[in-house]
Amino acid sequence: MFKFGVCTFIWTEDFTEKDMAIIGRAKSLGFEFIDIGIMDPDKFPVKPVKEKIREVGGIETLGLTPMSVHSANMIHPDPAVRKGGVNFLKKMVDVCTEIGARLISGEMGSDVNNRHQTFHAATNPA
Repeated sequence: MFKFGVCTFIWTEDFTEKDMAIIGRAKSLGFEFIDIGIMDPDKFPVKPVKEKIREVGGIETLGLTPMSVHSANMIHPDPAVRKGGVNFLKKMVDVCTEIGARLISGEMGSDVNNRHQTFHAATNPA
């Protein structure tokens, strides 16, 4: 069944404790899920978000991350950068599991600042 949701990026770039009211607002506007932007899983307010989602009730959660912000490119030709991408994604899985998000979305295999060169290097190994 199709569900109607909203991304927190329309209100804030980096979801922090000051943004908790967005969860209730999304629900009051009729959204069935909220895609929460997680810029840094190490600094994300996991417990307060989990509590707010439970308090609001009836709204599903996704985790959204722009991995390239952290140079976490899983298709980069450099193995160290790819490893950083895998480690970043593992942290995202932990955060999303804790807040009850069943999905993680976002670009996970590119460097938006260097997309063409990265894709070329990944698809044309030396």
